Amino acid sequence: MDILHDIEARMIGAGIDGDAIRRILSEVRRDWAGENAYIARHGEDPRVIISRRNLALLRDWQRGERVPYLARKYGISVHTVYRIIRTNIARRGKNLHRSMSDATTAVIKAHHDHDPDV
Repeated sequence: MDILHDIEARMIGAGIDGDAIRRILSEVRRDWAGENAYIARHGEDPRVIISRRNLALLRDWQRGERVPYLARKYGISVHTVYRIIRTNIARRGKNLHRSMSDATTAVIKAHHDHDPDV
């Protein structure tokens, strides 16, 4: 089931303008297409959950797990895994690294050069 169909039906039921609904759904699909989105239960702070996930992912990466495996394990895109690794290396500098081969360093750099907004 596409969750956006459920949201659309609820918005229509709430009397929200159809053009506005279509515009919003189009933006959401553009921004989230192909990604696994997490919807927190009421009362959960998604930032805490994502932070825990990212720390676990980084621990796995430091132990030598490959990026495609991490993407599958954590239900996120390869693109997102590279972003998490790169962001945390930039933040923590030398305190966060594994014995990265020149090839691994080149892949992360190439991924950044391809999409620097990540």
